[in-house]
Amino acid sequence: MNNLAVQTPEELALQVLEFSLPDPDDKTISGTEFDLQINYAWNVCDRFDLQTDVWRGRILRTVRNRELSVEGGHFEAWLREREISKSRAYRLIELAEASDCFLKANGLDQKSMNRFSKAAFVEAANAPEEIQTVIVDAALSGKRVTKREVQRLSDEWMALTSDTLPEETRERISQAHIPTRYVASALRELEKLAPEERLFFTEEIEANPDADTLKRVTSEARSVARYLDDARRVQCLGDEVNAQEALGEAARIGKLAQTAELLKLAYRVESTISQLHTAWNKLCTVHDQLDAESGASTRHLRDLLSKIKPLTSDTPSVEIGKLRIGAQISTESRWDS
Repeated sequence: MNNLAVQTPEELALQVLEFSLPDPDDKTISGTEFDLQINYAWNVCDRFDLQTDVWRGRILRTVRNRELSVEGGHFEAWLREREISKSRAYRLIELAEASDCFLKANGLDQKSMNRFSKAAFVEAANAPEEIQTVIVDAALSGKRVTKREVQRLSDEWMALTSDTLPEETRERISQAHIPTRYVASALRELEKLAPEERLFFTEEIEANPDADTLKRVTSEARSVARYLDDARRVQCLGDEVNAQEALGEAARIGKLAQTAELLKLAYRVESTISQLHTAWNKLCTVHDQLDAESGASTRHLRDLLSKIKPLTSDTPSVEIGKLRIGAQISTESRWDS
């Protein structure tokens, strides 16, 4: 009689991810051998991490599709039971769909897929078709594919094909043997800007196509995109000020950071004034209501209202240390609630 317990699929699957790690205190193991064993274990976990997330996405997609096709599905309840947020669930579903499309389009088998780290696979699935072809060829030939390798190929492709910079400038950058990661980083940030917004930066690169200029342009272009959003929120600028030209000039004279601070402070002051006006209006309304509804029987309440009344004037003020700070508020738009 066979006394071996029947194992569940879950128990059998867990046995696959089972290996021994080297003893960190064993001085007989050379540094090279130790690194080999550790890297092997890490790469196995990396592959399982990828495959596990892909399969989780497929499982979630199946549960979701069941709800869409059969009345009375329970996708959200299923997620709550397992403490999975909807955002994470849909990220995993997107990973599964990207994986299925990528594998189908490129004819990758399971063995070849195992040569990708999780990060490399996600990066490759979102890479241009031309980059995917090179990456897949590497995996099919037995090479391990890392995220760094995918990024390097993507950077090279962007540097060669992007029309953000004139071809002549791209050739000069290529001849200067500038690392493509600097070129690609700059191009990615510039492509987030409108053509007229990036003009100053492209002129900078054309004038000085070197690594330092590319790194500075990357940083400043990233900042300008953020600062333009700040400028659009400052109401006093209206439509009369060309914020992008102003920021370009500030960058040229090395005052981009100070100009950015100026915009942030201007927006903060405008917001504070708006909040002050709203609060002052409400204070006046509530004070007037209490003043009308209180009388001789509420002496202490009347004292409180008397002390607060100066704040309801058109020129409320407050003492901060030895300073008295006040404001003049227009009553033209005062409203009652």
